Amino acid sequence: MYTGIIQWDISSFYAINSISNPLLDLFMVAITHLGSIFFISILALVMLLIVKSMNIKKIAVLILIGLAIHAMLITPIKVAVNRDRPSEALNNVSLKVGGYEAKAHGASFPSGHAGRWFIIATILMPSRRKKRKFSYFSIAIGILVSVSRIYVGMHFPLDVIFGVGFGFLAGYLTLKLEERFEPQIQNLCLRLPFFGSDNKSFL
Repeated sequence: MYTGIIQWDISSFYAINSISNPLLDLFMVAITHLGSIFFISILALVMLLIVKSMNIKKIAVLILIGLAIHAMLITPIKVAVNRDRPSEALNNVSLKVGGYEAKAHGASFPSGHAGRWFIIATILMPSRRKKRKFSYFSIAIGILVSVSRIYVGMHFPLDVIFGVGFGFLAGYLTLKLEERFEPQIQNLCLRLPFFGSDNKSFL
C-alpha cells in the first residue's frame, strides 16, 4: 500500500509539473508567492497598522497567531521527516522558480505554503454570513497556491495535502485560543495604532 501511495504521489507530481505554458508559468509563479509566510505576515501587519476597523485588527492578530502555531506544528515534522524536494528525488523536474526557493533542499513534507491560506479560511469561517465569503475566497487562493507548489516543482502532492491539513489544524487551534483569551486579544486591538473608535464591533 505504501508503495502504491508513493507511486501515485510521483505520477501525480509529473502530471502537474510537466504542464508548461509561458502565461500559466508566470501566473503560477506569482500565485505560489502568495503562500509565503513573508507575504501573509506583511498583509496581516498592514491590516493591523493601517486599517482602522477593530474587526480587521482582530482578524490580523488571529492570523499572526495562526502563523506562529502553524510554524510550531510543521517545523519539527519538516526536520524529522526531511523529505527530499522533487528536484532532489526525481529526474526531469521542471523547476519554475528561482532565487532562494530554487536552492531549497529537504524539508519538503509538509508544505508550509499550501497550508497558510487555509489558516485564514478557518479563522474567517465563524464570521457573519455576509463576511464568510472572504473565507471561501481564502480557500480558493489556498487551492491555487497548493496546486502551484506542485506546478513550479517545489512539492509533491502528498506534501501539499498534508500541508492543507495542518493549515486547517492551525486555524482551529487559533480559534480555540481566541475563545480562551478573547478579552486579552480585544485589549491588544484597542492598544494598536490607528484604532477607529467609531467601529467597535467584533466578528
